[in-house]
Amino acid sequence: MLLSEQQLEDFQKYGYTVVPSFYSAEEVESISAWLNGLRDSDGTENDVATYFETSPSSGETVLVRAEHLLGDHSPAITELMLKADAMQALTEVLGDEPLLFKEKANYKVPGCRSDMLHQDQAAGWSTYGDFFVTMMIAV
Repeated sequence: MLLSEQQLEDFQKYGYTVVPSFYSAEEVESISAWLNGLRDSDGTENDVATYFETSPSSGETVLVRAEHLLGDHSPAITELMLKADAMQALTEVLGDEPLLFKEKANYKVPGCRSDMLHQDQAAGWSTYGDFFVTMMIAV
């Protein structure tokens, strides 16, 4: 078992668990470098959907969100983010094999608007399923 009994109990009791250092420093650096490459692009040279806004503090156009990150167009980052340990941990908390529904990266750039606390499921996801789990990787 990858997760501790305490982490599994926390998930059952609170609906979440925290797994510190789940990704190694090298893995986080790889994810960060890849995301920085998206941030520094104009959003047209790949199959990733990128969303830009004007920063209210600087007036610059900045990347605030990227979606459709994983798949055949990004095999290395897909393999890294969906590594076997991640899939095993999700299987342990779910009690079943996970299925990726959606993935995205939110860029929290200084001076940009904040998002209200929300669950994307409220946006009509119940059409597709009745239970979703979010796995967050803080980079």
